[in-house]
Formats: sequence, structure tokens, C-alpha cells
Amino acid sequence: MKINKVILADDDEDDTLFFKDAFMELAADVEVICVTNETQLLNSLQVPPYPDIIFINKCYYHLEEFECIHKIKDQETLQHIPIAIYSDVFQETYIEEAYKAKANLYLCKPDSYQKIKTVLGKVIDIDVDAIMPQPPREEFVLRA
Repeated sequence: MKINKVILADDDEDDTLFFKDAFMELAADVEVICVTNETQLLNSLQVPPYPDIIFINKCYYHLEEFECIHKIKDQETLQHIPIAIYSDVFQETYIEEAYKAKANLYLCKPDSYQKIKTVLGKVIDIDVDAIMPQPPREEFVLRA
């Protein structure tokens, strides 16, 4: 996937820093925009240029990210943007909810910087047509 612009929605400063550093190390010319909540995310999508992919990182007890996915996917101008849930929660029910909400990928948040780079490298290498409008369920989860 050719990535020029990424949005990461994450309320954890340390995770955001690791993610941004890893992405910049893998693809230095990529613009990484970090937001901390749904309002900032939706506001950042009001005008082009749109991101090539959106990463949403929330804990399993915050279910509003699924509503946020619906708000994005319901807008015709944004439907083409892949959405990846980026989470340290690896519970089947949560993954299934993300899939039902029409997320395009589910990335298990790695526990080391090197593994973060590995999983983000996999995202960069994905053919966007393979995940749009949504991949088969067995190809939905990516791990380092």
C-alpha cells in the first residue's frame, strides 16, 4: 500500500510516540497525524487530503471506536479509507465486534519497538485492494 498520510487515534502518549517513530523509520516521507479522541479524528477528516489509512487504538472497555468507524464509513467521501484497530486487547469477542463494525484490519499491539515496526511493515506491504471493502475474516488480524 502506498502510504503518504496516516492518522493515529490514540490517547496514550507513549504508544503514540512509539508508533510514530516506528512508522517514520519505515517510511520517512509519511505524514503521521496523531489525535487523542473521536472528535479530533472526525475533525481531521473534514477536508482533503485524506489519510491513506486510519489506526484507532482503544482499550476493550471503550466501545465508542466502533461507532466512530460507522461515522467514517457512512460518509461517501471517506469510505475508501482503510481503518485498522490497533489494540493490546486480543479477545475474540472484541475482534469480532471490530470486524462487524467494518474495520479493515485488526493489529495486535506488540510489546516491543521492533515488533511494532514488524507489524507496521506488514501494513505498508498490504495491497489495499485485498482489505477493501473488507478482507475475509481469517485475514483480518495481523500480528508481529
